[in-house]
Amino acid sequence: MKNILLISLFTIFFSAFNTEAQQTTFQLEFNYSNDDDVAGAIQNSDGNFIVAGYANTSSNFFDIFISEVSPTGNIIKTKTITTNTTSEILKSIIQTSDGGYLLTGYVYQTPSNYDWLVIKLDNNLNCVFYNAYRTNGNDLANNCAEISPGHYLISGTVALGGSAKPSVVTIDTSGLILQTGYLTTNQFASPEYNGHYHGSGEVGFTHLSNALSILDTLGNIIKDYPYSLGIYTTDVIKTSSGNYACISVDNYGSLTGSSLSINVINPTLISIISGSKFKVSNMDLLPTAILKDYVGNFIIAANAYDFNVGNYIPLVIKTDSAGTLIWCNRYKSGTP
Repeated sequence: MKNILLISLFTIFFSAFNTEAQQTTFQLEFNYSNDDDVAGAIQNSDGNFIVAGYANTSSNFFDIFISEVSPTGNIIKTKTITTNTTSEILKSIIQTSDGGYLLTGYVYQTPSNYDWLVIKLDNNLNCVFYNAYRTNGNDLANNCAEISPGHYLISGTVALGGSAKPSVVTIDTSGLILQTGYLTTNQFASPEYNGHYHGSGEVGFTHLSNALSILDTLGNIIKDYPYSLGIYTTDVIKTSSGNYACISVDNYGSLTGSSLSINVINPTLISIISGSKFKVSNMDLLPTAILKDYVGNFIIAANAYDFNVGNYIPLVIKTDSAGTLIWCNRYKSGTP
């Protein structure tokens, strides 16, 4: 699948945190092979965009690519990370406090054996370390965060006891594992565990029994919302008031398409304060990330799968602090 990056999507997200963010919009296509995927994009401390993904570029193996793009859409530099003997799949990227970058994902070994992949780059995109962490099953590193200078938290799935377990692992700036934490209860069954670091030692974990849990950086459950928030939850953030805003998929598999839900839950995870559900006929609405802006509104990134034409359309949704819709924009190739 070819991937076209519409920077308008990302400038909306950056503007959520900075009212002075530049308003330049451009469209850029990354065409490395017949099967490319842009997995993440961030704005670095220089004001440029860092775009990372993976492409089928060498002997039918997927390789990771990372590009630095100027605010006007010019590619400044690009690096490819490859072993030429296996496939690397990227899931997330952050800029670290030393000016470099941390990438997480997984390495394909066999259909029943994926390894956690963690890559550290310097500010020139040169590799500092490339580490694969493994058990005897599928291990998937889905997200990352810097919890203190030179200390990084990786969240995802680790194969333990014959099943997938939500996991948090902390490493240092050389890639050495400092501590690990695993949730071993049987209620967890998804390979898409996604921890979102909230600061102050809190990690919001989604895809947990269709709800969410708040963990510490050791992987211990601090508090739980065990009730259904949809078929599965995809991301959660903490608001300035201490509430949690969670996005979920509802009615997946419906003949008329799934819905997207946003719920605001109180600080103790006792009850839902407010929420909304959005639906478009003959489309699956699949939320991927949620952020808050400087006045407390929410920005949601999502994909809409169109049943009629069989493709995905990027969506950006803005709601107020209660989850009430303010606007929704969708973006198609050629019409940023």
